[in-house]
Amino acid sequence: MADEQAQEAERETTQTGDLEPPDDALVLRIPDGAKLPDGATFYQGEDDTRCRLIKPDGQRCRSTRMRATGLCGGHSGLGLASSPDAARAASRLAATERANRASARISLGISARRAAQPLQASRVRAQARAEDYAAAIVDGPLDDGELGTVQRQQAAIRALELLYPQASISATVDLPTEADEVGAMGWQEMQALAQALVTSGDQATLDPA
Repeated sequence: MADEQAQEAERETTQTGDLEPPDDALVLRIPDGAKLPDGATFYQGEDDTRCRLIKPDGQRCRSTRMRATGLCGGHSGLGLASSPDAARAASRLAATERANRASARISLGISARRAAQPLQASRVRAQARAEDYAAAIVDGPLDDGELGTVQRQQAAIRALELLYPQASISATVDLPTEADEVGAMGWQEMQALAQALVTSGDQATLDPA
């Protein structure tokens, strides 16, 4: 029944074969891979940009039609719309991606408004792909069979320098130039001087005389 109505509609419409027929043309060209339910019929009125398929329950498809077929993408057998399972899988994947971006944005302390800025958006994407960055920095060079031993060692050292940067501290200390100045220093002044001369990881202590 559906094939007979499709053939009748094609006889009533333009025979040019163009993919973009005139706006007022009655278009119904069913492709070979069309997904048509059993018992479906077709709308024969003027073009209203809606899919022309009428379901077996009498309800017309509400999706937007394609100019080339007169049917929506799903009933034309094109794209995700033609496969409900694939569409649901794609929807779940998109939802997971949105959740990952939101989690990365929150962990970076970036508001939804600032997330639209190019720099902040790049930080969010980098955070969301932290595992990929880690693999590229650590696993990539070490597992690359084309790199020689020395090259892998150099890559490992650069990764360590990147991941564990050495901290440095600089301080300016005014030291006494005369013995009398040292003798004139109080206990607190000598303690402060000793702490300034040692590294930040040491604890300088002076026992009172």
